[in-house]
Amino acid sequence: MTSQPDSSARLLLFDLSIYGHHPGYIQYFLKYWQQLGASGTVFVLVCNEFLREHRDVVEYGQSLNADQIQFIAISDREEASLRPRSNGINRNLRNFQEWFLLCRYAKRLQVDHALVMYYDTYQYPLALRLNPVCSVSGIYFRPTFHYATFAQHHSQNQNTRWERFILDRVLANPKLHALFSLDQFVVQYYAKEVKKLSHKLIHLADPVEIQTYTEPDLRKIKTLLNIDPHRKLFLLFGA
Repeated sequence: MTSQPDSSARLLLFDLSIYGHHPGYIQYFLKYWQQLGASGTVFVLVCNEFLREHRDVVEYGQSLNADQIQFIAISDREEASLRPRSNGINRNLRNFQEWFLLCRYAKRLQVDHALVMYYDTYQYPLALRLNPVCSVSGIYFRPTFHYATFAQHHSQNQNTRWERFILDRVLANPKLHALFSLDQFVVQYYAKEVKKLSHKLIHLADPVEIQTYTEPDLRKIKTLLNIDPHRKLFLLFGA
């Protein structure tokens, strides 16, 4: 967002995942929404378990503006009907189920725009233009089709060509307002190689906050973890 949203704007944040980066990203969004001085209404649609597990995020949103920021959980019946992510078929069916929930709540809440906090799982509904009543944006976490342009990387295979085909379809969807990518290289690649509709693919820097530590802090951590004070360690972690 580069300008202050309309005071009457109604925005839906959609994220039915519970752990990992998901609660943090919702909190980051609410933080920046408040810093922007926006005065529209934000509906955050989550699962009931999210409300239980991340009460701190909910309370943070309410502390900013309880009227402007509203957390809403899907019903127990809706949640029980979702397929388990036990295999590829069930995962894809569940993705469509969750997408139809987004469409249903977007209509019920009469929102102007929906932001999908994890776009990757909803590529097919958007590619097939199973659109909600409002415009849509999303955050694209795992683009890989452009990896073939990197040195010493294998050429594109059938999967990466399919991924690129789906992305082309999604960007051509008139309901898609913007697709934010954490990977700046895919944005550069698309702008250079494809050009068409590349203005919809926008780089979004990961908002993770880097903590700073003093030397005494570092020594204390190394002692606590029984790490040789002369060693330098690199920690890589993820899903």
